[in-house]
Amino acid sequence: MTTSERFGSARSVHVDAIIETIARAVATDRATTLAATLADLGASGAFDNVSLFAAPGESRYSRARLWADPAGHFAVVCMTWLPGQGSAVHDHAGRWGAELVVHGTMRETSYRLSERDARGRVRLVRERETPLHAAQIGVVLPTVDIHELRNDGPELAHTVHVYSSLVDACTMFTPGGDGWWTLAPVSLTYDA
Repeated sequence: MTTSERFGSARSVHVDAIIETIARAVATDRATTLAATLADLGASGAFDNVSLFAAPGESRYSRARLWADPAGHFAVVCMTWLPGQGSAVHDHAGRWGAELVVHGTMRETSYRLSERDARGRVRLVRERETPLHAAQIGVVLPTVDIHELRNDGPELAHTVHVYSSLVDACTMFTPGGDGWWTLAPVSLTYDA
C-alpha cells in the first residue's frame, strides 16, 4: 500500500517529507545521527497526527508500518500502547536504530546477555530501567539490543521506531524459574 492509498494525497506529502528526512539520517550509518533527526522531527510535531498510528489493540500494543524502504535500507514503525501494555523481552535481529516517545510515558528495561549454555538457553542481566517521556529517544545497537518496553503511564502512548531495515522477525526471551531464559524466534505482524 502506498502512502497515498493509506493517508490520501495531502497526508502522503507529509509522510514523504518525514521519510526523506529519515533517509538522509540513515544514510550516515550512525544511530546517533538518526536519534538526533528523530528528536528534531518529534519536536517539530511531525508525528503528532494520530492517523500515522494503528488503533490501540485490547490484547497487545499495535504496530503500523509507516515505511519500509524498497531497497531495504530502513523501516519506520509507529506503535500504539494502552496503559500497562508492553513488549516481551526481545532483540532486534541485529538491526540498529532509534525509538522516539511521541506521547505518553514508557519504561525501557535493557538486558545484557551474560552466558549461553549447551541447550541454547541464556542468562540475561538486567542492566537498567529507564523512564522515557514524550520527546525522549532510545537507541538500538546490535551489540546491546535486548530490551522490553512498557507503557508506564496512565494514558495512551505513541512511539516511533526507525530500524536499519524492516524487523519482521526477532527473538523473544522467556524467563525460566532457574535463572535461564529460553529463546524463541517470532514473526512480527502489523495492524496497519
